[in-house]
Amino acid sequence: VASAHRQTGTCQASLGNLAQAEEELRLALSTYERIGYLTNIANVHNDLGVILRWLGNHTGSEAHFEQALQGWEKIGNIGMAALTINNIAVGHHYRGEYAAALDLYEDGLGRAKKAGLDRAKAFILAGIGDVHRDQGTLAEALSAYEEGLQAARQSRDASLICYLLDAIGNTHRLHGDNALAADFIRQAYEDAQGRNSTFEVGLYQISRGVLSYSQGNVRQAEECLLQA
Repeated sequence: VASAHRQTGTCQASLGNLAQAEEELRLALSTYERIGYLTNIANVHNDLGVILRWLGNHTGSEAHFEQALQGWEKIGNIGMAALTINNIAVGHHYRGEYAAALDLYEDGLGRAKKAGLDRAKAFILAGIGDVHRDQGTLAEALSAYEEGLQAARQSRDASLICYLLDAIGNTHRLHGDNALAADFIRQAYEDAQGRNSTFEVGLYQISRGVLSYSQGNVRQAEECLLQA
C-alpha cells in the first residue's frame, strides 16, 4: 500500500499535480512509519522535501530533508546522506545564504569522496560551482565545475555531464572568453540532441542564445531563444 502511494505521488509530481503528490507521499510516509521501514521513511522525506520546495514551502522542505538526513545517518547510507546534504545546501543557495550553502556542500563532498561516490561528488561540485558563479568568484566556479565534470564522466551520468559542460561554457562567457564558451555549450547541446532530450536541448538553446547576444549577434540570439 505504501509503495503504491509513493508511486502515485511520483506520477502526480511528474504531471505537475503537486498538491496531490504531497497528499499521496504523506500517506506513504505514515504507512512506512507505522511499519518501521527506515530506508523508505528517509526516501519519502526526501521526496516531500523536493515537492514542498517546488510548492514554495522552503521551511517545510528543509524540515523533511533534515528528517531524511537523520534517517540516512541512522542507517549508515553515506551516499544518500551526502545527496541529502546537497539538497539542504541548495535551499540555502536559493535564499542567497552562500556561506551556509558552501559549508554544507563541503560537508557533503567530504562524505561522497570518503565513500568513493562519483555521481554524488559530481552533483555537489556542480552546486559549489553554481554558488561561486553567483558570487562572481569565477575561477573557483570553474575549478569546481571541472572537477565535477571528471566525476560525472566517471559515473557516466549523461545529463549531469551536459549540465557541467554548459555550466563551464557559461562561466567562460562571464569571464569574457566567448570562444571557449561556445565550444563547451556546443558539446552540451549536441549531446542532448543525440539523446533526444527535448528539455535539455531547450536549456542549452538558451545558453546559445545568451552567448550569441553577448557576441553581438542579435538575430542568431533571437532564433536560439525562440527555438528553446
